Amino acid sequence: MTDLHTLLAPRSIVVVGASDRGDKPGARITRVLVDSGFRGPIYGVNPRRIDVPGVQWLPTVDDLPEVPDLACIAVPAEPAVEALERLAPRGLPAAVVYSSGFSESDDRGRELERRLVAIARRHGVALCGPNTAGYVNMAGGFIGSFTHALAEGHPDPGVAMVITQSGAVGGILLTHMRERRIGVSSWISVGNGGLLDVPDYLEFAADDPATKVVCLFLEGLKDGPRFLRAAARCRAAGKTIVAYKAGTSESGSRAAASHTGNLAGSDAAYDGAFAQVGVIRAHSIRELVDITQLASWCGTDIGRRGVAVSVSGAGCTVLADEFDRTGLALVDLGAATVARLAGVLPTYSQQANPVDLTGSVLEDVTRLQEVIRAIVADESVDFMILSFATNNRTDIAAAIDEAWDRDKPLLVVLPVAETSAMAMHQPLTAARIPVYRDLRDAVTALAAIAPASLDAAAHVPVPADEGWLIGSAALAVLAAAEVPVAAGERARDADEARAIAERFGARAVLKLDHPAALHKTELGGVRVGIAPSDIPDACRQMVLAVEATGVEFAPLGGFIVQELLSDGVEVLVGISPDDTFGQLLTVGLGGTEVELFREVASRVMPASADDIRAAVGQTVLGRMLRSGRTGQGDLDALVELVLRFQEFVAGRPDIVEAELNPVMVRAVGKGAVAVDARVRTS
Repeated sequence: MTDLHTLLAPRSIVVVGASDRGDKPGARITRVLVDSGFRGPIYGVNPRRIDVPGVQWLPTVDDLPEVPDLACIAVPAEPAVEALERLAPRGLPAAVVYSSGFSESDDRGRELERRLVAIARRHGVALCGPNTAGYVNMAGGFIGSFTHALAEGHPDPGVAMVITQSGAVGGILLTHMRERRIGVSSWISVGNGGLLDVPDYLEFAADDPATKVVCLFLEGLKDGPRFLRAAARCRAAGKTIVAYKAGTSESGSRAAASHTGNLAGSDAAYDGAFAQVGVIRAHSIRELVDITQLASWCGTDIGRRGVAVSVSGAGCTVLADEFDRTGLALVDLGAATVARLAGVLPTYSQQANPVDLTGSVLEDVTRLQEVIRAIVADESVDFMILSFATNNRTDIAAAIDEAWDRDKPLLVVLPVAETSAMAMHQPLTAARIPVYRDLRDAVTALAAIAPASLDAAAHVPVPADEGWLIGSAALAVLAAAEVPVAAGERARDADEARAIAERFGARAVLKLDHPAALHKTELGGVRVGIAPSDIPDACRQMVLAVEATGVEFAPLGGFIVQELLSDGVEVLVGISPDDTFGQLLTVGLGGTEVELFREVASRVMPASADDIRAAVGQTVLGRMLRSGRTGQGDLDALVELVLRFQEFVAGRPDIVEAELNPVMVRAVGKGAVAVDARVRTS
């Protein structure tokens, strides 16, 4: 990985194209460097003499008295290449090329960028750009961008790194960050990404102690597998990545390709890729900022059990709908909590979740404070959303701030006009309480952060050497592609596994979940029908089995606990490469003895529904589904599952082969679900 430290924190600078006139990039970056208080020497290169206090004028780069840490190049494309050609051999560590006219323009521009990158690579120059708006290092106090978003002020220093492939969108994000008091560690406009591209900045984020959250705007990726490796490394280092991928429609894809020179790629592939490495996907700029704010201020260790509180019955109804839409749980409040609420709220209020405060709390804010304290103290509650349709009540904002103890996330929704909400918005934001204008925005952000069942965002595996993605990560990728998977959750340790199993009833399925355990059965890593009380001992045995192979169980190891499905037929569904026909779809009898019985049939992809039915009917599986011991199997559900699985693999050119084994096909009307899976990528 190229060392980016000098690029982001230079001690001396030369501005090629520096100017004391007008609003051209050279003049703007010169003013920014001086006005931001850069403490090292600044050299300004321009054939015409310039007079800028704090800048030493030089007519050419050959007149430099020293080799600076950073060259800020703000001249047209051809002179920019020539400037780097003169500076790089002298040992220049880093450069940022703001100029356009490179690969985003025409064939001549692509050739110029090829030359520029070749020079940088040959001499070890960390090159940002070309065609970039520059970057900002708030953690290090360096401003290397002339984006107009900085004209109204700088963002607060903080833990969010913004990486953007669009300087314009990056400016919008920077403005949101400043206005919503979301602290920024760095802001980087990738530009064309000629040498340093998104994966390089992600790798830097992985090692950057100032960064906890990465806010990423993407138009496309040149090297998908490299992005996945960098994102996985970043996530393994404990960093949260929130990404908004533009170009999801056909017309949007064309626009992205023409703007950045990238191929936008299949949207379904991005969905699966993001799920694979635990990237949280946003679906709008606003959602990207909402999730970044929540992750920055509250972290991502948030459960899915929440309490919705409003001053109106209608607000409670809308919140309940939003919880249901996103899969968040309206938790049942404890008896002690309900009693505390009944002691402060009028008899006509609703103390059950969602809680209807009525307008009484507007008359006496101490009642509101007692409600907040009572709910936060309830051990079954993971978070709280509070909705107020009221205007400019600074006393309410102060009361909320005073009552909230910071142990659990509290989100406030002010669904009124912006001017009416400003007096409450500012003090709440200053107290690092996330504020939203719409109920849906708040719930959507929480649902994105809070890990769902088998959500890869909660655990990022390092794929085995063979390139296999297995266990919870594979199931999460499939679920993101809408392939039905069995109900289950990932547990980090035996205590979590037992608690999950207890929710599934008297019996459950326990599986080892470790990226090195490609064959779980041989390690004793599958226990079907296990009682919750037996899980701690079973987990210990699985840990010992993994470590006996010479592999450490922690920190990547864990367990999957699934609902026990004992009334179905086990089916294998696989896709593998074929030298003659491309890819083959295989379906047949599954389970642990699949290779012994070999009751399978194959079809060339893409296979139709009729093809799949014919393949099933070709094996003993067809007879079992027609007259199984538990009645007819749900063949229609199996066919639908196979079609979705096939569509998922077809949309991922990096997948070499994939297998669902077993798929549990239950009685007609009960459906079919994948119970285990593995995916091998190139």
